[in-house]
Amino acid sequence: MKIHLKFTGMERDDTLRAYTEEKVQAFNKFLNAQIFEAAVCDIEFKRDHHHHTGLVCHAEVTLEADGKIHRASTSEDTPEKAIDKLKDDILDSLRAEKGRSEAHYLRGAREAKEVALEKSEGVV
Repeated sequence: MKIHLKFTGMERDDTLRAYTEEKVQAFNKFLNAQIFEAAVCDIEFKRDHHHHTGLVCHAEVTLEADGKIHRASTSEDTPEKAIDKLKDDILDSLRAEKGRSEAHYLRGAREAKEVALEKSEGVV
């Protein structure tokens, strides 16, 4: 997976980069190896300079995998909390997509079975 990090209004941090890359590896669970290697993940961290306390770190993630785009954004008081929230949101999106694709597959399999049964009953 290609990971692009962008820091707006804050300094580039190698520990945050390592933490983010570790959390993004969780997406591998819902993507097969070929799709995971071709996926592109863009993450942007922004610092709100109007406030000194509270939700001052805004983070956005865009994951493009298998022709589908998954997006999430959040505001938290630390970048680590923001990336944890983003990871959970993207995983929820990937779970929902996986459930939809499995449901479509099962629906098609049921219809094919019904058609095959109808043809076999008509022949006899």
